[in-house]
Amino acid sequence: MSTRVLSGWGGATHSAATVDEPRTDTEVAKLVQARPHGRLIARGAGRSYGDAALNAGGHVADLKGLRSIGPLDERAGTITAGAGATLGAILSHTIPSGWMLPVVPGTQHVSVGGAIASDVHGKNHRAAGSFAGSVAAFSLVTSEGPRVVDPQRDSDLFWATAGGMGLTGVITAATLRLVPLRTPWFETVTYRTGVLGETLRILERAAHQHAMAWLDPCAPCDRMGRGVVTSGEPSLAEAGASQSPRARSARDGSDSGGPIGLMRPSLIRLASTSYWRMAAPGPTERTVPLGAFLFPFDRLGSWNRLFGPRGLIQWQGAVPRGSEDALAELLASYRRHEVVSPLVSLKRFGSGNPGPISFPIDGWTIAIDLPAASPELGVLLRRLDSITAQAGGRVYLAKDSRLRPSTLREMYPRLEEWRTVRRRADPAGLMCSDLARRLHLLEADA
Repeated sequence: MSTRVLSGWGGATHSAATVDEPRTDTEVAKLVQARPHGRLIARGAGRSYGDAALNAGGHVADLKGLRSIGPLDERAGTITAGAGATLGAILSHTIPSGWMLPVVPGTQHVSVGGAIASDVHGKNHRAAGSFAGSVAAFSLVTSEGPRVVDPQRDSDLFWATAGGMGLTGVITAATLRLVPLRTPWFETVTYRTGVLGETLRILERAAHQHAMAWLDPCAPCDRMGRGVVTSGEPSLAEAGASQSPRARSARDGSDSGGPIGLMRPSLIRLASTSYWRMAAPGPTERTVPLGAFLFPFDRLGSWNRLFGPRGLIQWQGAVPRGSEDALAELLASYRRHEVVSPLVSLKRFGSGNPGPISFPIDGWTIAIDLPAASPELGVLLRRLDSITAQAGGRVYLAKDSRLRPSTLREMYPRLEEWRTVRRRADPAGLMCSDLARRLHLLEADA
């Protein structure tokens, strides 16, 4: 073990903790039993933007050593992997055999444990739900010992852990369901839109399962919400290539290297306007590699370093269907502040799952990357939170680093239900994190 200063992937949050590196399930169990009250949180690939995998003055279990990937069970359509294995590493095993994870987020460098704890979602949430829906079972070590949890025999604990930000125990492995994949290529259709209403309409009517919109962050005020909508789904036709997308799907996710601080407002404005204008106004069909469609920013490597030494904050919120006016208000509030984002994205969510604090709800989710050094950032974020809460929406805890406890309770009305299940799983109160302390997640009377 060693004492280290850790940070969220956005680089805007830091704290020092004692880092343990267990290599087996047995070592994890011993580690859990040895830790005192409120002193442990697990950490996978370190891709949570905020403080969910930080634990100031406590212990952090770095699970990168638990990255084994078992053989593909083609009869059952499943694969079992350690909590520290990344989704990209799993895909490099399954894609050559014609199988695919049904739900992946916008980066392949997320660990299995982190994907469950954050209940990550992809561009196809409306059709496939979130990541936990494809989990057949997971191994969980709590202060009561190790156990296998599945949604049939232990539904409450399963869904409290899915989206529970690592606070029910330490996930050590999971069995994941897969879907057949004929080729590692995606058929895509791209549209350029002129206003928010058009963007929403095309996303709503997208024929493909996967769909998202890039919104021009520097559009004129009367054109906020214009953007480029791309939808796609795996190709049904065989597509030969000299370089298979499979090889590119397992690139190293290291954050080392790369330029620092290139996100200057003038460059962002130029690049955003150019990208929007270059998109064809009518539908444009293309066949692209799987990785290029599902993980477009992974090819940039250390995307987080481009925001300078103070890092970035990604604000991501969701509002219910029927609250489209709230989306317009969110964009208008962003535009009124002197904060320039290089990336604003919008996706359509389908129905949420049974998880009490899982993020997705039936509606829309918008994400905005923001430089942490922006002087007006705090005022803007509080305004975005307020609009979202008033619309009956919520902020994504896996990316949060500054939400207030009172706002959390408003956004997650089933919070006490989650606390009850969490207390049963961890009666010793072992699990804690900077996120949990800041938001008073574990205390009903906070």
